[in-house]
Amino acid sequence: MQDGPRRGLVSIMLVPAGVSAPLEPPWIDRPGATGSVAGAASGGQLIVVVEPFPDSAELPLNPDDVRELAQELAPRY
Repeated sequence: MQDGPRRGLVSIMLVPAGVSAPLEPPWIDRPGATGSVAGAASGGQLIVVVEPFPDSAELPLNPDDVRELAQELAPRY
């Protein structure tokens, strides 16, 4: 994803109901990354992670945008 000079990778993971989600957020070990978890309509969890490309000074989405994206997508799954 790119927003002007801000570039990054957006990852979306759906953890099905009844399956244990990761104990730690999957973005915790990625410098500069942020993420959000939302309850999916299916009972699982939808995880959205955004991490910057090495040549990008900033993320293409801010934490509020990531949270909003997760909440927007969760009802579909």
